[in-house]
Amino acid sequence: MLPTPVVAALHDFQGVLRTVDVVVAGKPRRFLLDTGAGVTVLSPLLAAEAGCQPAGRITGFRMGGDRLDLPRCLGVTILLGTAQLRVAEAAMFAVGALFPPGWPAVDGVLSLQTLLPHALTLDVGGGTLTLETISSLHARVAVMTPVLMRPGRQAGGAALDVFLAASTARGPLWLEVDTGNLAPLLLAPHAAEVLGLDLAHPRVRHAAATSEDPETWDIPEVTLQLGNIPVTAPAQVRELIVDGNIGLPVLARVVLTLDLVAGRAWMKARARP
Repeated sequence: MLPTPVVAALHDFQGVLRTVDVVVAGKPRRFLLDTGAGVTVLSPLLAAEAGCQPAGRITGFRMGGDRLDLPRCLGVTILLGTAQLRVAEAAMFAVGALFPPGWPAVDGVLSLQTLLPHALTLDVGGGTLTLETISSLHARVAVMTPVLMRPGRQAGGAALDVFLAASTARGPLWLEVDTGNLAPLLLAPHAAEVLGLDLAHPRVRHAAATSEDPETWDIPEVTLQLGNIPVTAPAQVRELIVDGNIGLPVLARVVLTLDLVAGRAWMKARARP
């Protein structure tokens, strides 16, 4: 734990994502905050500046089952405010290739794996990421609701994702916390069935699968129970290798605290604007 909390500002990125300012190799850098990335990512240019040479590869799978093989580099330090974060294994990837032409440059992606030694509070709506101390964590969660959490690990244990339990009459569904996802909620068909959602309902829009896009159903409104907090949002149903995903629009409506070492989570609703 840190001696004092570290509060980092989350910046709007093109009206859809969030970035955080860090220092790598002695210079300020812009990183996307992506809690669903699994591993921290460096652009090839930044990896070269940081002296991080390719050393093997990191292999993982996207939610839809697509396999990713990325060069791996070792031992980079990221400075987030006053917190020194040691990145044991980072992936190398041209992050800008994911964005439309003309978007600002991004130097990398900050993942939960790099934040692992700490407890953190994610307040997307308030625009902050806080690394907690022992005392600030206790004070913070005293007014929050516990939510069941479990880690997800890929890449031979090098990656870290966090899943929260949505309670149902038939047991929990485990939904990934993903600030890099623009859909409010994503659900696999098997999760939609557990929730009793009728994909044949007239209000549900169905899109047939193509070679590029999976078969999807758009549902105007789904309510999930996270702890004792009901969350209602539009959802997209499509084939996933997980139960589902909580995206940035929903995360902007709550404050979420994660103790990544103890494997515990707490949540509270934000005041609606």
